[in-house]
Amino acid sequence: MKKILIILTTALIVSCGGKAPSIDELLAQGDEKAIAAKKTELNNQKASIDETLKKIQDYQNEHGDKPINTQVSTMIVKDTLFDHYIELQGSVDTKQNITIMPEMSGLLTQVYVKEGQKVVAGQILAKIDDGGLSQQIQQMQVQEQLAKTTFERQKRLWDQNIGSEIQFCRQKLIMKTK
Repeated sequence: MKKILIILTTALIVSCGGKAPSIDELLAQGDEKAIAAKKTELNNQKASIDETLKKIQDYQNEHGDKPINTQVSTMIVKDTLFDHYIELQGSVDTKQNITIMPEMSGLLTQVYVKEGQKVVAGQILAKIDDGGLSQQIQQMQVQEQLAKTTFERQKRLWDQNIGSEIQFCRQKLIMKTK
């Protein structure tokens, strides 16, 4: 009988014991006094926890254990050259693709730019061996100059009524074709 009485008394005490309302319940009820009291209680608990943490940290610092806060070292920053490089692989999409066609055919004798170098319009990129074409151009320029000089002489003679009309016309035709 004693056992039953003890069990019933315990059950009664447990069932009558009230639990503290949660924060969500207090906010739902809208009781400002209860909310203010809960805030004060939580602030007191926070202060108590902060004080306990400070005591633990002080104890660890005094007894050589690793401190909770990490030590920080400093250094003076100097202006220096940053010369670190990385190699990357990838593809490049250009704004404009250009096909280069030479003005004349021949072998490349010298390249003036490197792969990947920036170039601009009109810049000479390479030298082509013309295979004697430049000599032919010089020879044609000399022939043109000779034809011009001969025509001028023939014209002066024609103006003085010296020489034949055929010679003058032939030289005039040669001058126009050169």
